[in-house]
Amino acid sequence: MKTILYIFIALSVAILSAASLFGAGSGSSGGGSSFSANPEEQARSYYDKGMALAEKEKYDRAAGMFRQAVSLKKDFAEAYNMLGFSLRKQGKYDTAIKNYKKALSLNPEFAEAHEYIGEAYLGIRDRESAWEHYAALQKLGSEEAEELGRKIEEYDKASAK
Repeated sequence: MKTILYIFIALSVAILSAASLFGAGSGSSGGGSSFSANPEEQARSYYDKGMALAEKEKYDRAAGMFRQAVSLKKDFAEAYNMLGFSLRKQGKYDTAIKNYKKALSLNPEFAEAHEYIGEAYLGIRDRESAWEHYAALQKLGSEEAEELGRKIEEYDKASAK
């Protein structure tokens, strides 16, 4: 008898969950469901959630939010940048670099992406590529150049030992 009761409860919860997802306001009526937002608003929402997770250093979960954001808004340079950041913080340098490159293809003057990709290049011991992004930051007159320059100096000191 307890087994039947547990099955009934589980089914009830599943039905209620489905009803809340697909019930009133499930799309075009704008009834308050997260599914009613346009893709750009949804992308921004995922981005904001990703930023909050990244600030808490929950990079794996943050990366998932940024992936959702770019799946909804293919030209979201900031989300590609932060996806790269979250991946780099997990040591996934190659994938991080691909995302930084995407951000920079969308916005070639995106200073933060230049800084972060430079740091990722240092992570894979490609000082020359890091230096190219340092030069790009210098050309932009960006204060991020100072930060990347400091990281390159630290890398050089550590490499000299």
